Amino acid sequence: MSLSLFLFTYNCGKKTPIVPEFGEDIANLIEQNDGRVPDLLVFGFQEISSISEGTNQYTINIKLLELSNLLLDSLVAKTQINFEVIEINHVGNVGIILVSPYKSKCRKVRRSANVPLGYFMTNIKGATGLRVTYEADHGKTTELTFVVAHLAANEGVKYLMRRNVDLDSILHGLSFQDGFGMHKPNSHCFIMGDLNYRKTGAYHFAGNPDEERSGMELDELNIMRSSGRILWGFKEPEIKFLPTYKFKTGTSTYNYKRTPSWCDRILYLDYKDLEEDLMGLNESKERVIKYDAVPSIKLSDHIPVYLRIDVPLEAPMSLINSKGYLMDKFTHLSNNEIDLKPRKRWNYYRAVANYNDNILGFVFYLVLTTKGRIILALWCFIVYLIFHGHTLFT
Repeated sequence: MSLSLFLFTYNCGKKTPIVPEFGEDIANLIEQNDGRVPDLLVFGFQEISSISEGTNQYTINIKLLELSNLLLDSLVAKTQINFEVIEINHVGNVGIILVSPYKSKCRKVRRSANVPLGYFMTNIKGATGLRVTYEADHGKTTELTFVVAHLAANEGVKYLMRRNVDLDSILHGLSFQDGFGMHKPNSHCFIMGDLNYRKTGAYHFAGNPDEERSGMELDELNIMRSSGRILWGFKEPEIKFLPTYKFKTGTSTYNYKRTPSWCDRILYLDYKDLEEDLMGLNESKERVIKYDAVPSIKLSDHIPVYLRIDVPLEAPMSLINSKGYLMDKFTHLSNNEIDLKPRKRWNYYRAVANYNDNILGFVFYLVLTTKGRIILALWCFIVYLIFHGHTLFT
């Protein structure tokens, strides 16, 4: 028994893609597999609007609702099946939408307490997630965790290290109010989004810097994962598509101001049992149907990526134990050395980020809107009168 999943991630380039063509392109990807549509569809978005709009959670919520309506209309028109939105969550300009044709089978849906990853402790970048218990046939249930992230941008060693720190922040900051964060025993786990890892060779982290390498051998994410620095226990299907960033918007031409890179990725907790792997039993328990980019969507300087995958109902081997510590079989460390449970200080960070977003939003309002500029000019005039008014009447 297996679950059919469709996962989709897209950096929208600061413009919400609420156009019919976008919905139609996605609906065309939902081709029935042996007469079966996906049980769960997860849509992840980054840079869903301008930075100024991203400081207002109500504006982003409205945009995600409009986008979800577009997706539903397109899916229903294509398949004649009644898809429904199960839940939406977002932080700043990062959003996640969970859709299913079997709403009654989705139980105990939890929204995450999110992780701010923007500069100056803001939500300009960040991570958000959903956790759902899905009831399959014969009353069997399984829990799935989906995380959408937008990590630090730019090329250079310090930015590469910041992306690694961002992932660590997600592990310790994301909370689903059930005692666990991104990782939970006996739960499927997927992470996707604009992870922003570049095709630079990862500098001195890749071993011999004089070794001649090309293509995916230069990918920072692969190098960091294979060296055990990030995303322990995660797996990614083989990438056979071209780099998804950076394009000249509206074209299939790369903008070579940036190194063309596979910034947009989808990974999942490996379903292979570690002991079986060591014994040479390499049979995968999941079935990857398609992992590809969608070059027909040219609304941004990124192109989206999607994954069609069938996974076993049984969750993969747990990455953490019941106390929240990383299992020693992944790191060769003793138990209770690496704690991956949510840390309370992130409640403070979230509060600070929301406060900073309000300040930033107010500044944008004063600078970018006509009413705001009028108010700013009046304030400046009043301040001038207070400090220099006496000179006007002498």
